[in-house]
Amino acid sequence: MKKFVLITLALILALSLCACGGDNGSSKDSTKPTAGCDKGPGEAIGYTFTTGGTQFGVNMDAKKVVEKLGSYNDRAVSESCGDMGGNDINYFYANFTIYANDAEGYERIYCIELTSDVEATEKNVCIGDTADAVKSAYGTPSKETSVGLIYEKDGMSLTFMLENGAVSSIQYYG
Repeated sequence: MKKFVLITLALILALSLCACGGDNGSSKDSTKPTAGCDKGPGEAIGYTFTTGGTQFGVNMDAKKVVEKLGSYNDRAVSESCGDMGGNDINYFYANFTIYANDAEGYERIYCIELTSDVEATEKNVCIGDTADAVKSAYGTPSKETSVGLIYEKDGMSLTFMLENGAVSSIQYYG
């Protein structure tokens, strides 16, 4: 029972980071690059995700990405509940969600969450795969806990949440 509670709390924490954002150290000045990277606004940092022939990632302009992806199932806008300020804009697709914030002068993607086993990472890892499959594809994680594997690159993280040894959620966060 304790393990179930810990896993549930870890998932809630991870999802709240995606849903609300958090202090990611990003600059409020849209002329400066996002902290932890040497790329300018609108350029992907770290790991990227590809679906329907469109490759995108954290730091990119969500409006431009959504234009390439086409219709989304739903869009939600709310005042940011994190330290970023501005508004949070969430684009819900059938198998993934894009979380963005407009405080830097554009709809900056700060999180991408894969929500089904239909989509996979660039290294072909999807929800339902084992922790060993993740490690085989990505190597030794930057951080490893009983509930997740975290890979860090260029100021962002790719997190594989685990439940009973299998991937239950995949999040690109920066």
